[in-house]
Amino acid sequence: MTAIPKARSDTKRTVYIAQVYRYYAGFVTRSLAMIIDLLVLALYLLLFGIASEFLFRTSGITQLGNFLRTTLPSSIPLIDFFSSPAFQLTFTFASGFIYLALFYGMVGTTIGKHILGLRVVNADGRNPNLQQTLLRVLSYAVSALPLYLGFFAILFDDRRRSWHDRISGTFVVHAWDARGDETFLRRAIVRVSGKEQANG
Repeated sequence: MTAIPKARSDTKRTVYIAQVYRYYAGFVTRSLAMIIDLLVLALYLLLFGIASEFLFRTSGITQLGNFLRTTLPSSIPLIDFFSSPAFQLTFTFASGFIYLALFYGMVGTTIGKHILGLRVVNADGRNPNLQQTLLRVLSYAVSALPLYLGFFAILFDDRRRSWHDRISGTFVVHAWDARGDETFLRRAIVRVSGKEQANG
């Protein structure tokens, strides 16, 4: 992949940014990709829950748990933990972490990003390494906790980086030419730039 161009601060910066929009994925496209990934995760968790419930009931695990409750009271806290909201929340976050880490680390994209033609790369245009992958996934929390401000930072960065992009040293780029929201924005900037040059 071609190395990603870096932002410049000269008088042609507006035109340059218009060209850069061919590379960097914007807020709308990335949000749609995230929604698809969340739906994929929700479907996985739903199917996993149904399969686990079926397995536990048909294999006798549920019956064993009920038996231990009556004969071994000291086991009740452990049994209750695996059915508690805390365990379910932990399992959900762990599933999301594994999903993102595996896809970013192996192919540089997720199902949602792949559908929309996006990839996660480092400054050399390559797939993120292990350290960058782990930093990126872990720092999602940094972007999300203060009212998702880290995600909205994409709107104000000329390379469309969120906070977790900055922390991990990665970028989200188009695997092909810019899609809808990117195209109209790029054209608008080119028109503005053309007017500025004409007036100058």
